[in-house]
Amino acid sequence: MNREGFLETIRRQYIEDIHEAYQACIHEGGQVIDYEKLTECLTKLMRTAARDGLPPADFEEMVFSTLPQAQGKVHFEIPAPYVKAA
Repeated sequence: MNREGFLETIRRQYIEDIHEAYQACIHEGGQVIDYEKLTECLTKLMRTAARDGLPPADFEEMVFSTLPQAQGKVHFEIPAPYVKAA
């Protein structure tokens, strides 16, 4: 499998993982979303995705295209290899 095929495969997997994280943060019959917990879950997923070769910017784009309601409510901690030195 070439690199682009590999990245497409992990993108699909992470989209499923994003949905699962969101579902785990829904309470009171879908009326309340725990965005703090969602941020924690998605940040962990982002770190794993970065280790798999998926850049954080791509992961963020996937999150906000999958969960547009999370825009402005979820803030990521960028994994170390991608943090720019001051």
